Amino acid sequence: MINQALSGPFKGMNPRVTIVATVTMVFALIAGVFYTERSAAGIGTVRAALDPLLSWYYPLLVAFLLFFMFWLGVGRYKNVRLGHDRELPEFTFFSWISMLFAAGTGIGIIFWAVAQPILQFQSNPFNVDSTAAERATMAMRLSFFHWGLHAWAIFSFVAMVLAYFAYRKDLPLTIRSALYPFLGERIYGPIGDIVDTLAVFGTVFGIATTLGLGVQQMNAGLGFVFGLPSSVELQLAIVGGLMFIATVSVVSGVHRGVRILSVSNFWISLGVALFILFFGPTQYLISSTIQATGEYLQNLLSMAFYTHANNNGDWQSEWTIFFWGWTLAWSPFVGMFIARISRGRTLREFVMGVLLVPTLISIVWIGLLGGTALHQE
Repeated sequence: MINQALSGPFKGMNPRVTIVATVTMVFALIAGVFYTERSAAGIGTVRAALDPLLSWYYPLLVAFLLFFMFWLGVGRYKNVRLGHDRELPEFTFFSWISMLFAAGTGIGIIFWAVAQPILQFQSNPFNVDSTAAERATMAMRLSFFHWGLHAWAIFSFVAMVLAYFAYRKDLPLTIRSALYPFLGERIYGPIGDIVDTLAVFGTVFGIATTLGLGVQQMNAGLGFVFGLPSSVELQLAIVGGLMFIATVSVVSGVHRGVRILSVSNFWISLGVALFILFFGPTQYLISSTIQATGEYLQNLLSMAFYTHANNNGDWQSEWTIFFWGWTLAWSPFVGMFIARISRGRTLREFVMGVLLVPTLISIVWIGLLGGTALHQE
């Protein structure tokens, strides 16, 4: 069994994982606050050294995960249930999809749904000499690619593995359980602690990236609407407010706070999307989204294996490698949450729900917000 404290400040937690992860995060925080330039330079050096490897390794890895998940959803194992054979799903389909959407995209897609199409419209390596109309379609296609099937293949793979071993093999719902076929009972020892600690690192840094981008956007929005200045103090206040809401939601449990917040988020997002659709350039948004979706599906294979081999510049590193690395960093947290809410689903339901529905929602959302931005541009 996992070393879990029964009393004291670490009750219900693994003391070794908690202490090591917390101390390391504190040192990373101190380095980031007081030695900002040195920390940035060190991270930049490591990233520059890894980029040549990641430029082909990430595309191969993520393409394999997408193929593997589709095979599980339609192949011979499609009726295997993530739970006991006669176990029914814990949540309704609507609540399940709402929580999937909130966990996997959240504030990130709020920022990038507008930012990425505009940035890709201004510059990308695929249509240097193209017209503005062709650049706009390419911008939407690339945005769909980074938020579509491949990203959700990463989330769904991690979630599927965790749910399978937790609900069919009665192992702990932790990342270490995914290595049980290779390590056996050793997952309960130091090796398992290291795996879970690394998962904590990935989660924290993934959240830091998402929250940092989102808070800056919220600060800019408050400044545009209410004239508030862009300041560290205001951004810290926004972070504090988000942390309070998240903590209350988690403490109240999945069935209450998390589910209610996710469903509310879904309806609010739907209201925003409908407002933009009906009061924006409606015909353009519908046409451009349909056209970009066709371009995305038609070129899915070539985009999946694109490695920037014959082009100069940092586009691949700044976009595809960044997004796949960010998604992989998020995957322990998102994967564990998806596994927690997917008990009782068959692999066919799981794959189709986790891959296709959130991808469709992301396409519609980016099509409306990004399409509006491109129309104005």
